[in-house]
Amino acid sequence: MNPPATSIPTRAKAILSLFRKLSAQGRTIALVTHDPEIAAVTPRRIEIRDGKIAKEVDAKLAGLDRAAVANVE
Repeated sequence: MNPPATSIPTRAKAILSLFRKLSAQGRTIALVTHDPEIAAVTPRRIEIRDGKIAKEVDAKLAGLDRAAVANVE
C-alpha cells in the first residue's frame, strides 16, 4: 500500500524535517497549524477548541482521517 499523496510544499517539508531533527536531539517543538496535512505528520496533537484544550482529538481536523482531508478545500 502506498502512503497517501501529500500536497505539503517543499519548503514546509524541509522545515518539518528540521523540527524532527531538533526533536530527536531532545528539543521541544511547539508547532501551531490549521493545516490538517501538516498536523497528520506530527507525533502528538493537542487541539484547542473554544479556547480550551479538547479532551479528544478530532481525526478530521488533525489530518488523521485521510478521506476527510482529501475533501478539505
